[in-house]
Amino acid sequence: MSQHILSTRDLVCLEHIRNAGRFINESIVEQEAQQISSPLQRSQLASLIFLMTEQLNGVVTRCHDNWMNEEVKS
Repeated sequence: MSQHILSTRDLVCLEHIRNAGRFINESIVEQEAQQISSPLQRSQLASLIFLMTEQLNGVVTRCHDNWMNEEVKS
């Protein structure tokens, strides 16, 4: 079984997603404490979640493609 290594680009992307997730969590906690949830805030959070999902999908796709290429070479 070969080892699979994430690229620096993948690690940076995952770190960004982690940080965005923390921001979303803090925002939700703050909104619940204040019981304020404006349409703008909801829209911003939805956009951020969408961007995180797209970035994570890109990392997963690149890792999958790299793994498949390694299996073909073997």
